[in-house]
Amino acid sequence: MVEINKVKAILIGDANVGKSNIFSRIASNRFEECSPPTLGAAFHIVYMTINSTKISIELWDTAGQERYYSLTESYSRGAKIVIFVYDITNRQSFDALKEWYCRLNYSNSKQIFAVFANKEDLVENEEVPLQEAQKFAQDIKAIFRKTSAKENIGIREGLEELISLYLNSNGLHKKGDSGIKVNTYKKNSKKNCC
Repeated sequence: MVEINKVKAILIGDANVGKSNIFSRIASNRFEECSPPTLGAAFHIVYMTINSTKISIELWDTAGQERYYSLTESYSRGAKIVIFVYDITNRQSFDALKEWYCRLNYSNSKQIFAVFANKEDLVENEEVPLQEAQKFAQDIKAIFRKTSAKENIGIREGLEELISLYLNSNGLHKKGDSGIKVNTYKKNSKKNCC
């Protein structure tokens, strides 16, 4: 029997930054122009093979509305990978990432972080200087990716990099592994809460 490594990953950020569409791109390679807001959280399992290492990713999409902050805190427990998402056309959503990082008390954690600068397809309306966003990512020891859920830019590559970092940091890459090969996504299970 093949051993499958399991990891919990979570998308965090304000409402309307595109977390649900990033989630949909990862889960089913779909984009909805007008997706309803997440109520509580959505859940999906993604299976990947990176070289000869099989991994099951428990992916959580959390609600960004203030009334769900305590739920987001609960859902983030046990997450090994945390993806902070902001909308490049909304300065406030970027400023909120610092609050999310502090509120969820990640400063002394061993998680692997990413900052996804979403809506790259609207770069002409960008409100956050790229250098500032990259500096924030560097300060929290996160990888930085420009993404667009609409155009399917940077999301898969960002997830692959995060999983590879996770495998390396936990000694799970098998000897001789180099590069990344990913199976197609499988199993569609979505859970909405509250």
